Amino acid sequence: MNIKAQGLINAARWIEEQHGRPALSAILAECSVGVRDRYIAAVPIEWHPAAELVEFLSVANRLVGNHDGRMWEEVGASGARANLKGVVFLIATYLTKPDALIRRVASVWTQFNDEGELHMTRYEPGLMLLELQGAASPGKPFCGTICGWARELTSAVGFREPVARHIQCTASGASSCVWEVRWKLGSVRPGS
Repeated sequence: MNIKAQGLINAARWIEEQHGRPALSAILAECSVGVRDRYIAAVPIEWHPAAELVEFLSVANRLVGNHDGRMWEEVGASGARANLKGVVFLIATYLTKPDALIRRVASVWTQFNDEGELHMTRYEPGLMLLELQGAASPGKPFCGTICGWARELTSAVGFREPVARHIQCTASGASSCVWEVRWKLGSVRPGS
């Protein structure tokens, strides 16, 4: 599977912001030449193998993370915050029902990934399920970033205290990846 380089750029930026440039340098030194070269020359809209992001995230988790993968979720949340900025998104949030907005955002998966489709397969107050079908296993670090992305998206549309869990994974032999997002009932802003 190939992804846009924006993910690698966002991950490196998060590492540098949270742990400093020396930590980022140490992580890159432990990565393959391919990952280092990609980081140096990355253009956000260019395609690159998802395996490069997975390698970067795995090394980062080993060197500066808690070895539990939670860092991957924070990287994904940070990327979502960076990508969800803008007046258009805020206006859309107020004009659209949150479930319709989440469904629409999930549908842009193919703009950033060249395999699979991401769908919201279940929605009810306090719960939604997102399912990735038709993609080769991107690896647990990549899937961890989707947890953070889903949590941040859910928060951005006004749901309170969302928690995302990766409940089914192709890396563990499942036929698809599934993320469960739960939140407290009630909205934090009008129109949500």
